[in-house]
Amino acid sequence: MVIEVRVPDLGFGPDEPIRLSLWYAEEGTRLCQGDHLAELVVPGAVVDIDAPVDGVLLERLVGLDDTLQVGQVIARMETESWWPYSETQTSGELSDFPRS
Repeated sequence: MVIEVRVPDLGFGPDEPIRLSLWYAEEGTRLCQGDHLAELVVPGAVVDIDAPVDGVLLERLVGLDDTLQVGQVIARMETESWWPYSETQTSGELSDFPRS
């Protein structure tokens, strides 16, 4: 499933400029929920935007130093919710699997 990553409401006034200062990930990068995705700058603060889900960064929709609005889509991610196993799971012993 493809999800959109949006600029969150950072609690600043609507006239405060929000600028994208850094992408932490390239398109095609696999991210875990909570990994840093991008860095936004507002007057007096720097805020990291984290990956909202486990998945792959499909598209970065804005460039460095672009001025953004609250709610604007900055990226699209493909979720990995359909994957049956995570990479951290082990294969287990043969006896761990059900017999038919």
